Amino acid sequence: MKTNRSSHRFQIFLSFFLLVLICSACSAVNSGPSDLTRLQIDTKQCLEPWLSANGDTLQEKVSNYLKGIDIQIEGFENLSENTAVCLACEVCAGPSVIVTVDKKHVNRLEQEGFYIVTQ
Repeated sequence: MKTNRSSHRFQIFLSFFLLVLICSACSAVNSGPSDLTRLQIDTKQCLEPWLSANGDTLQEKVSNYLKGIDIQIEGFENLSENTAVCLACEVCAGPSVIVTVDKKHVNRLEQEGFYIVTQ
C-alpha cells in the first residue's frame, strides 16, 4: 500500500513537471514576434541615409545600409512607391519606409532618424 501511494505521488509530480515544461516551451515560442518593432523614416530627397548603399531596389539599398550597421531587417514596407522625383534635392520628400527589426536596435535606428510606428 505504501508503494502505491509513492507511485501515485510520483505520477502527480511527474505530471505537474511535464505541464510546467510544456507551458514554458509554449511561452518561449510565442515570445518571438513580440521581440520585433516597426520603425519608420521619412527622408528628404538626396539625403537618404542609404543613398550610397549597394542594391538595385529601395528594399535592397535599405537592407544593405542596415546590414552595414549590424542590423538585420525582418520586414520592409515602401510607403512612397508612387512618389514623383523632383529636381530640388533636399527640398522634396524622399522615400518613406517602415522596417521591422529586433527591439534591441530601436535606439540605434532612432539615432539614424527612424521613429517607432504605433499602429
